[in-house]
Amino acid sequence: MNLPSRTVEMPNDRVLRDMLADAEHDRPERAWKESIMAATFRVRWVVPVVLAVLSAVVSTVAVAFIASPGFRDGPESYARIALVGIVPALAILAVACAAQASSRVLHVRWLAVLLGVLGAVATSFTSELWYAGVDGAWIPNPALLISLGASVLLYGGALAVLIAPALKGMPAALAITVLGLIVLAGGSFAVFFVFPMFATVLVAVAAIVTVLLMRRGEQRKVFVASV
Repeated sequence: MNLPSRTVEMPNDRVLRDMLADAEHDRPERAWKESIMAATFRVRWVVPVVLAVLSAVVSTVAVAFIASPGFRDGPESYARIALVGIVPALAILAVACAAQASSRVLHVRWLAVLLGVLGAVATSFTSELWYAGVDGAWIPNPALLISLGASVLLYGGALAVLIAPALKGMPAALAITVLGLIVLAGGSFAVFFVFPMFATVLVAVAAIVTVLLMRRGEQRKVFVASV
């Protein structure tokens, strides 16, 4: 007779150790498969941690280069591209991969991740157009406006994809209106306040904190169903 299933909290290390021990004792022919599963379980957090740390390293190096005396004589655009484009993209990917690795997140909206990364690229391009104009180069206003609009729409679109499931119960017209406001307001806030050049250092730090907190929560306990 089957007993009702219950949820038991056990430390991750104990779960993996017991799983491998049981496989080796009861089914030695499956021990190598269980070993592969255990190794995969352990290393699935490597990618998000590496991406988050890389985001922080790139931001630190870029800021140090901008603060150095050789900034004006060197390829200054590389440092700006790193801060405005590469750092946010790495941070977004780090958090997305951490969510994918976490058992507490049921579904990662990769469309939002893609839009966010493209938004970082577009914002970086917009920033370079702006600085080229400041430095005296002739930049057509339509090109700058199109690039800025693309940045706002991409970041705003990422937010809209994340929030859209919460609006399913609304009438269609109202939901479309709310999503439109989210795209414009959220995208503008992201471009002008969250992801300007030096604020991306805080974005990198936030990505590291988020990934480490999610990893710690995942390591603390796993839920094992028993019958």
